[in-house]
Amino acid sequence: MDTQKIKDLFIQHVEKAVLAVFVLFSLLLVYQALKIESFEKQPEKLRTDANNVAQQVDVNHNEEIIPLREPKEDILARTNAAQTPVDPSIYVIKEPWQRLSVDTEFKRKDPTIFPPTDLIAKGVVRSLAIRSTDPQYPLLDKEFAKYLIPEDQGRRPRGGARSGRGNPMRGDYVDDYEMGSTDMVDRARGRGDRGPNAVVVEQPNWFAEPEINESLYSPPPNLTDFRDSRVEQYPVPQIARFVAGVAVLPHGKIYQSYRKALEVESADYRPNDRDTPKYWNFQVQRADVTNKSVDQLTERDWVDRRDRAYHTKLAALYWAGFAPELVPVDYRDSMITTWIPPVLMDEYASFTMHPKIPTLTQMEIDEIENTEELRITDPNSIFAQDGTITGVDIAGPEFSMADSLDNEYGGRMGSGYDTTSRSMYGYTGIETRPAEYKLVRFYDMAIGNDPQAPKMGRKYVYRVRISVNDPNFPSDPMLQPKTSSLAPDVYGRVSELIAKAERIFQEKTAKRERFDPSTIREFERWSEWSEPSNPVQLPTGNGYLVGPVSGAETTTLSFQNRSVPYEKKPATAKMVVTAYDPSVQTKVSLEIDVAEGSVLSAEKVKIESDKPTVTETEGEKGVVVIDPFTLAAHSLDSAKIKSRNTVVGIEGGQRLQIVEEDEMTQPGLILVADEDGKLRLGQELDDLQSYRAHSFAVQKESHVESN
Repeated sequence: MDTQKIKDLFIQHVEKAVLAVFVLFSLLLVYQALKIESFEKQPEKLRTDANNVAQQVDVNHNEEIIPLREPKEDILARTNAAQTPVDPSIYVIKEPWQRLSVDTEFKRKDPTIFPPTDLIAKGVVRSLAIRSTDPQYPLLDKEFAKYLIPEDQGRRPRGGARSGRGNPMRGDYVDDYEMGSTDMVDRARGRGDRGPNAVVVEQPNWFAEPEINESLYSPPPNLTDFRDSRVEQYPVPQIARFVAGVAVLPHGKIYQSYRKALEVESADYRPNDRDTPKYWNFQVQRADVTNKSVDQLTERDWVDRRDRAYHTKLAALYWAGFAPELVPVDYRDSMITTWIPPVLMDEYASFTMHPKIPTLTQMEIDEIENTEELRITDPNSIFAQDGTITGVDIAGPEFSMADSLDNEYGGRMGSGYDTTSRSMYGYTGIETRPAEYKLVRFYDMAIGNDPQAPKMGRKYVYRVRISVNDPNFPSDPMLQPKTSSLAPDVYGRVSELIAKAERIFQEKTAKRERFDPSTIREFERWSEWSEPSNPVQLPTGNGYLVGPVSGAETTTLSFQNRSVPYEKKPATAKMVVTAYDPSVQTKVSLEIDVAEGSVLSAEKVKIESDKPTVTETEGEKGVVVIDPFTLAAHSLDSAKIKSRNTVVGIEGGQRLQIVEEDEMTQPGLILVADEDGKLRLGQELDDLQSYRAHSFAVQKESHVESN
């Protein structure tokens, strides 16, 4: 058969072949199924088999699996052998005894306490709010000022109560004036709701603009004596002269020194409550350099002045509260950064801040660096570009201020501040990124009957040092590290302190005295003294503000074929001179006209007049003085300011003539030889806001407009 026939045969019979294969496969399956044995369910048989298996499991087969063990050791023989003395000859020391060197790499050392640096001292005179049991103060006896604005214009001049720079003091009570309430005035006079003899009092005719108040201080809502909470106290103004000092402590270097000296590989390292810097105290010394130079000073010239305990008592018993902080909390510590005194009316940033201390927190600085957005133009300015305060914590004193006062005076704050306590032995803790500096701040007040108080006309230099709670001999005996963990030199120092504390403890225990264990432990470690500060002396308190300048009138003359300028009328200016008046315990301002050579002294006496017009002289209106608590305007019969500040030169006041009939003039510049013999340049633009506030420009403009 050929190939084609084979293909045709396969195509014609393929279905038959497939059917035959299927039939054969089916027969195979039927055959295999017939060979499977039949399955019949027998429950009884299954139950019997299960019971037999359970019985076999319960039978003990240990003897078949584990053979019986017999002891192979003779216990009595081994006991007797153990009691046999050992031959000591095999342990004879063949070499003489030698002291082994001790590896102190992992022993606790004393960290280095670096001294403060860059100490700046400044003489200051301010009116402060102090505590008094009598709510009256001299200014309340003065009659209210008149004539600057008509009575029908109301008690408030133009400008809202909060038109200033966000002063919390203004927001506390100026709203009451706008609503017609006189409670603050009554309270300031010791009447109203503050005394049993409530009477209706004369109300102020007008109030100064809020811009006149440059302080952020606000009196506490209530005051009580820390020593006796039943004694109510009141804030009253008082002039204070003092020297303020600020320095920077290299906190970052001290923190790293602690870590290097104490971070050992043992369980005795306790950074949370002992082994990080815990600043405890500071001490201030002063030397008189009126008749000698700083290089000529010896140790005998230095006089002990103040420490933390003095400042705590000063704040608790003398000051009527505290001014809000300007330094971020990252850079201050309540044990070495003294609180800001309750300054009335005047600024206090100039003597409470340090050039090396930022005005922003580290987090805010990081945000600026990450976003490359500068929110302020001057890193040392507290004002943003829009004039608002930034980078300033105005919420009041931090918790540690209250802690110190609570510890000192038994927990009776009574001043409205938070008294949450962190630690009775000072603040400490782990810092992921320690601040480079901490601010050291102190004051040397010329108050009371202190014979060592700074005196007018004398020049002084200061130095300061700080102490820490010794991590190797802490104030809390419960935190005392093991002596075995101390380096040899540290052990020698600490062992003497421990022995001394134990001796005092036994003496007091024998006498059954009650005492704080920390008082018998000399736990303070002191740094070296800082370098001396700049020479400083108490200021007179005389100040000045530059006002509008009237330019000189000049003409040109021809002389011998030359053009010679001739001054027909010299330049003049208006200025405000200020001084602190002891009769009212606050600042007095007088507006005067000056020319080159003028001495910035003034005397004004009130002249009785029935003509309420602003064209009259200042003497006819009387001298206006502002109550630092209420901003109410009072009138004095007279005021005298004696100053040696002298006007050396006046520039500005000429028409700019940028366009035709332009009335704008060049800003005024006044060169003044101050009382220290230094030349200082005053600028009209810099003093514009303060000058207008102290010269009562808004009230005068309101009067003119009303007429």
